[in-house]
Amino acid sequence: MGPVMYMVSTKVLVGLLGVGLAFAPDAIYDFYETQPGYWGISSGTDQAVGGLIMATEQSIVMGIALVFLFVRALGESDRANEREERYGSDAVEEVES
Repeated sequence: MGPVMYMVSTKVLVGLLGVGLAFAPDAIYDFYETQPGYWGISSGTDQAVGGLIMATEQSIVMGIALVFLFVRALGESDRANEREERYGSDAVEEVES
């Protein structure tokens, strides 16, 4: 469960950062305020788009990783149950140690 908890905490924290960037009322970095508006958008709009892209990308990547870890954990649990049914609880304890 350690890797799953790590992925969940990372997903939440990075998601909050992306949402914070997307919905900030002004540009967070003064450097971008003085730059010309590329593609005809303001620095605040550019930051909001960047935050949304970041939040969306990390949600997809972390979501896929969480599903993979969850499915793998379920498979390991099933294998442990099968070993216990086949060999008894003593054999399972020997394998785990």
